[in-house]
Amino acid sequence: MIMASLLYSLLFLLGVSCVLGTSTFATSIKSPHDVHKRDPISLKIELRRVDSDKNYTKMERIKRAVLRGKHRYQALTAFFSGVQTPVYSGGGEFLMNIAIGEPPNYYRAILDTGSDLIWTQCQPCQQCFNQPTQIYNPQNSSTFSTLPCSSRHCENAWSSCDYSNYCDFNYGYGDRSSVRGYMATETFTFGSSDNSVSVPDVVFGCANDNQGTFAQFGDSGLVGFANSALSLPYQLETGKFAYCLTSKESTSYSTLLMGSLTDQLPVAIAGTTPLISNPSRPLYYYLELQGIDVGGSPLPISSNAFAIKQDGSGGMMIDSGTTYSQLPSSVMNVMTNALTQITNLALVDYSSYTGLPICMQLPSDGSSGVQLPDMVFHFENSALYLSGEQLWTYPASGVVCLAMTSVNGLGLSIFGNSQQINMQVVYDLQNQLLGFTPTDCDGYY
Repeated sequence: MIMASLLYSLLFLLGVSCVLGTSTFATSIKSPHDVHKRDPISLKIELRRVDSDKNYTKMERIKRAVLRGKHRYQALTAFFSGVQTPVYSGGGEFLMNIAIGEPPNYYRAILDTGSDLIWTQCQPCQQCFNQPTQIYNPQNSSTFSTLPCSSRHCENAWSSCDYSNYCDFNYGYGDRSSVRGYMATETFTFGSSDNSVSVPDVVFGCANDNQGTFAQFGDSGLVGFANSALSLPYQLETGKFAYCLTSKESTSYSTLLMGSLTDQLPVAIAGTTPLISNPSRPLYYYLELQGIDVGGSPLPISSNAFAIKQDGSGGMMIDSGTTYSQLPSSVMNVMTNALTQITNLALVDYSSYTGLPICMQLPSDGSSGVQLPDMVFHFENSALYLSGEQLWTYPASGVVCLAMTSVNGLGLSIFGNSQQINMQVVYDLQNQLLGFTPTDCDGYY
């Protein structure tokens, strides 16, 4: 009988097991080895939104982002819905270009602060989805090694090494997508071609039995940034990472910084707030949201509306992979009343077009006479001011919508990337702090 205390780790840590049947590359690989102590590193990586190069209308982009957010929310809350298999957040909103192997094989991957594993598709494929770049073949790389079951990265996760020295993984997602394969180490190259950094012995998943929806994002894998020894920031031992997200309509890349480059950033003038631990969801970055002001007045909501409950449900996590913040329906109902009173605008039902629940009709002469309110999110030790595009989107002429969505049931709230636009967000992993600084991300770096 598996103890209850182990169950959540099986659900939220990487499902890794060592079994027979993964020795396909045994004749072409080097001897397995573990990861050595890292040298200091600094990385600057360009990020782009998943739909940035697609020919969608603004309303289509909004609706697609809302739909991705719903699927992601279902995956993030799967543990509390009675799912009894390993399920992870999946999906994401930002893509990064990286290279794997020597010589390097370039591909495009989702950056995901809600997942820990780094993975890409590998040859020979038992089953692989279509991807825009060539599928990585470990036999063509001089720096590839399988990961033994004796490795701490295999031992730290769910493992069983009785019959084989190959560390297999089976990684499931809430939309029924899945990737399967084996764990290995490789040289990864980050940054632009004229300013790249190569890092040896990065642990990753070599996925050769895959199915699902990843191809719709135009990506070839995923890079986990979650709170886990398997994620990229922890493997590189950088201590910090930071991103600056440009406007959704911007043609400029967003920027990700890691390592010593984050030490050169300005002081987080909007303050810092602790990263809260939730033992039931140890991968995710939680924040303590204590209240919300709308137009200068606090919303009349319960003081524990965003608290983590004893069973691990509830709370607010910050997530790069969710576009629009997701708040409990009880909070959104109160917010709707506040917004209509402040603006004197009539509600209009645009949910079937956009998926956003709070939309209002602008005057026929446009928005010139309308003052849309700002908001303040009161986190522990800091107050974060939000305005303009961080809060409002215009899907059609004469209509304005709040860039947030409503969720029912389990109470998990998500602070999405729309509310992080034009803001330098620093994850201080050593001190478990999150810092915010208002920044013009289009021209800052």
